[in-house]
Amino acid sequence: NPANELSGAQQRALTFAFIQALIGTSGIIAPNVIDTPLGMAEGPVKRELLKRAIKQSSQLIMFLTRSEIRDCEDIIGQYAGKQVTITNTGSGAVVNRPGGPPDVLVCGCGIDKDCKICKIKKDFQSG
Repeated sequence: NPANELSGAQQRALTFAFIQALIGTSGIIAPNVIDTPLGMAEGPVKRELLKRAIKQSSQLIMFLTRSEIRDCEDIIGQYAGKQVTITNTGSGAVVNRPGGPPDVLVCGCGIDKDCKICKIKKDFQSG
């Protein structure tokens, strides 16, 4: 039973494979938008999922967390055309937003840098 016997990463990989098969069969060329696809994957599995997603998509749009990006920076750097950082201020992690109502900040920083808009406090860096 796949629901009980597969890990979260395996379930995501299976879902990705199914979606890619549907796209391939349909013959439609469209952007592939994926939210946190590498969330439960680690090490070589995470890297291979990312490589396959890139290879199988004509235009790949991914929403990745910092932990998903970790250990895949080289792959993203090699293939990414445009990178944008979207930061939720509700966690209190943003340096220049210590209080106030939660907000979403967007900047042009890539995965290898930050700016005064998206800079995260040191104690939040690990996640």
